[in-house]
Amino acid sequence: MPAYEVTVYHSKEWLSCTLNNVYIKLVGEKGESEDTRLSKYSCFIGKESYCTINCHNSIGNLLLIEIQKKFFVLEDNWYPVKIEVKAPNGKTYNFPMYTWITDRKKHYFKEGRALTVWEDCSPLGWSSRKQELDRRATVYRW
Repeated sequence: MPAYEVTVYHSKEWLSCTLNNVYIKLVGEKGESEDTRLSKYSCFIGKESYCTINCHNSIGNLLLIEIQKKFFVLEDNWYPVKIEVKAPNGKTYNFPMYTWITDRKKHYFKEGRALTVWEDCSPLGWSSRKQELDRRATVYRW
């Protein structure tokens, strides 16, 4: 049973932690993990928190992570810096985030490695690239 070691780096900003439950899903070339709660509380200002995600089968090279914050005590905001995932084969994947998560929607983060269109050959990579381009087109339109 492959085990992925997850490290969450929290911001040092005041009020950047959350008391809500935060769930993560790893998405790879060959499949995805189940939703896993990161820790009881993601409220470690400037610290790291850890968890292990066990998968039934290998999910291959990681393409992205899915983060969702679910209501627990009160609705609050969360500002994670980055998430590192160490795969069973020893490879480490870095997912820079640097964004406020203020809602209960699912948020997707790609690995911090730059890829050209030809290197990003998975259908999931193409669709997430298209979504990002469409979003930017609406933000930066005249």
